[in-house]
Amino acid sequence: MEAWMLSNVSSRKLSLVWKDIVTMEHRNERMFNLFQENVAFSISKKMILWFGSLIQVVSIQLIQCTKLMEAGFWNRIRGVDFIWK
Repeated sequence: MEAWMLSNVSSRKLSLVWKDIVTMEHRNERMFNLFQENVAFSISKKMILWFGSLIQVVSIQLIQCTKLMEAGFWNRIRGVDFIWK
């Protein structure tokens, strides 16, 4: 009788330990997936911000060039002043 109870308790403990291991594995997998998603989101966010700032700089430069052209003067290019008319 004691041997049956001992084997019953042991199998119950074993099943609980196995359940804990499986739960921990799933939790670790979820954490790893969240980590991957966060890293991917962070990289894509940085890329979007970088491209956005690049577009902003280029558009500001184009606006400045357009204003200079409208005023009739071109910026100094290679040390020579050009008049745009």
